Amino acid sequence: MKAVLRYLGGRLHRKLFVGFGATIIVTFMMVGLAMHLFSIAVPTPWDAELARLVRFTGHRFAETWHDPAARERLARSMAQDLMITVAVSDVHGERLGTYGPPCAGYELDAPVMQDSLQLGAVHLCVGRDRHRGSGARLAIFLGVLGGVLWLGSALLARRITRPLAHLTRVAEDIGAGRYRARTPVHGNDELSHLARTVNDMAGRIEAQVEDQRTLLATVSHELRTPLGHLRILAELASDPDLPEPDRQHALLDIDGEVQEMDLLVGELLANSRLDFQSVSAQPMEPEVTARRALQRAGLQEVPLVVQADLPAVAADATLIARALSNLLRNAQVHGGGAQLLRVRARDGGVAFEVEDHGPGIPDDAKEAVFRPFHRAPNGARGTLGLGLALVARIADVHGGRAYAEDRPGGGALVGFTCRLGVEHGAPPVESSPSPVAH
Repeated sequence: MKAVLRYLGGRLHRKLFVGFGATIIVTFMMVGLAMHLFSIAVPTPWDAELARLVRFTGHRFAETWHDPAARERLARSMAQDLMITVAVSDVHGERLGTYGPPCAGYELDAPVMQDSLQLGAVHLCVGRDRHRGSGARLAIFLGVLGGVLWLGSALLARRITRPLAHLTRVAEDIGAGRYRARTPVHGNDELSHLARTVNDMAGRIEAQVEDQRTLLATVSHELRTPLGHLRILAELASDPDLPEPDRQHALLDIDGEVQEMDLLVGELLANSRLDFQSVSAQPMEPEVTARRALQRAGLQEVPLVVQADLPAVAADATLIARALSNLLRNAQVHGGGAQLLRVRARDGGVAFEVEDHGPGIPDDAKEAVFRPFHRAPNGARGTLGLGLALVARIADVHGGRAYAEDRPGGGALVGFTCRLGVEHGAPPVESSPSPVAH
């Protein structure tokens, strides 16, 4: 019994196959029971014919009852013509004659009456063996029909569970690290929708893992250079024979390398917070946030233009500060320096925009600059290609978008919008905060 249960529990199509078979058997049993009860409650045409046969037999034998020869001829004629067994008995039950083939049991009794007086009885055997054979043939037919239906249910169960088997194998492949696995999609039913969802999930996981691998390789490359430089500078600064001006210059270089590494770590932490949705939106003053960003970047001389009556927003101040820092650094590295930081209303929210003195951004690169690991040909050392990509992701989690435009007078305008309004009940994503370097 345990082996049978283990076999049935091994595959879903086996359970469906057995379930369909049990349903077919129960259905046949219920139909048979219903037909039997119906035949008992409601007389069938066959029952009416038998009742007429009984009345006809009783009347015919009443006419010939007192003439034994005529009575015998009538009994033989009925047995021969109707191919049944006819037995005649008197009123006391004594058998007067039997005509036709032997019969195991008589099914009909026809009383012979004359003026309300019973003269005897005629017993008819209409062929129970033949009925039994018909019942057996009906049972065989129903068995064959049930077998065909059960075989069809097996094919149906296999067809239903085949997509699930594909999905199971794909899930196992994904769990084993084979993220290129996909399942075929046919039709528009629920299983097809599930297959598309699993394929999309596998594609996103594959892209995320590939991004993580690229990020790890880039981080390893970017950190190796400053670490090697730091080692050389440290050895140089520790030389007692080194002149003091050269020692001070080496210490300044060490400080510069540490700042570059701090920038790398800041980008990594910000990217990690976005990956794990570690975002906490709180009411924010856009002007105060923008002014602090200029101060931390050491660009107090850059003008700050703030539009009056800005809409209230809710944002993660740490991530907004990181986005502003990346905008200002992008302008310093690629745009010839930041010319202006503007805060204004745009697209139903608040926009932070940095204008630079550079040559602008080509039209075919206006979207590419916001893609992860995109690095301009003149990209500076100490960047992962995540600067503007982080800006785009931070804008996205705040209900806005990042954009790059050419200025009419030359240069580029790069900015992002934040649309989480306090008046609309901005849903902050609360989680344990993790520090981000600025």
